[in-house]
Amino acid sequence: MGIFKITLCQQSVRDSVEENLRAASDAVRKAAAEGADIVVLPEMFVCHFVPLEMKKYAQTISGSYMEAIGRMAEENRVWLVGGSFPEKRTVRADSAEDAKAAGAEPGYDDSRFGVQNSDSGEEREVLYNTCPVFSPDGTPAGVYRKRYLFDVDIPGKVRTCEAVAFEPGSESLVVDTGFAKLGVAVCFDIRFPNLFINMAAAGADIIAVPSAFSAWTGPAHWELLNRARAVDAQVYVAGTDVAYREDAPFVSHGCSCICDPWGNVIEQAGKEETMISAEIDTEVTEKMRQNLIVLKYQPVTENVPVTAAADPAAGPKA
Repeated sequence: MGIFKITLCQQSVRDSVEENLRAASDAVRKAAAEGADIVVLPEMFVCHFVPLEMKKYAQTISGSYMEAIGRMAEENRVWLVGGSFPEKRTVRADSAEDAKAAGAEPGYDDSRFGVQNSDSGEEREVLYNTCPVFSPDGTPAGVYRKRYLFDVDIPGKVRTCEAVAFEPGSESLVVDTGFAKLGVAVCFDIRFPNLFINMAAAGADIIAVPSAFSAWTGPAHWELLNRARAVDAQVYVAGTDVAYREDAPFVSHGCSCICDPWGNVIEQAGKEETMISAEIDTEVTEKMRQNLIVLKYQPVTENVPVTAAADPAAGPKA
């Protein structure tokens, strides 16, 4: 393992997919030129985070979003955590067990939001909030589908239920880049410690968290949650949020941050569109776990497989 550089791209979400992809491409190019080995884009950077509008932006895993993100990784020779996009898939849930295997949560019913997912066994199209990870040769190294869906109703402030559009994923992801083991979570997942503990138990040195974290809950919880997960799992946490934009359909908090395994915030953005970077030393993670014996006693609820590096010779540049 060793020392590498990670860059978080705190993007504003524009009003067209093409503009968002262009802005992301520009940011990745700049990050690579400044020596980044891993670059992280925010959650749902391709379109505004409005659950009821997700179908019109949805694509399959072989669509143009994946092609564009893979091209960004290949052209710039970086490991790229591609934020997330609405992925559509056709599944047939012949039983509750099949539905679970497909990542669905059969029988979800929340009358506050009019959500009702049938487990009738019929073939149906479902959407996932999907985060791809690409290696520097432009090939997919893994795909993570958000496991915990945002569900909040604060009267007079914010009311969103992600389950009106998406199904939850069912598997975690850790990718071995050849110089570090990289875990992935998405936004609301950060409220669930065991996801992070499971990835750390699988050897994750750093966990990237592409997010569109609400401006209402962000001031109280965003930094706190990033620091808490870093301490829980004795791991670096890199939370990449969407930039604050007051007139956006969904207003995000901004303030992307990188936390070390001691819970220190080592880099933090403001609210505007920007990029932040930090050098990560995987030996810090190893020493922390050796010197403060916590992780070995944490309850591991899932054995997370580690995906092998597709291009281990690429990086780190440091």
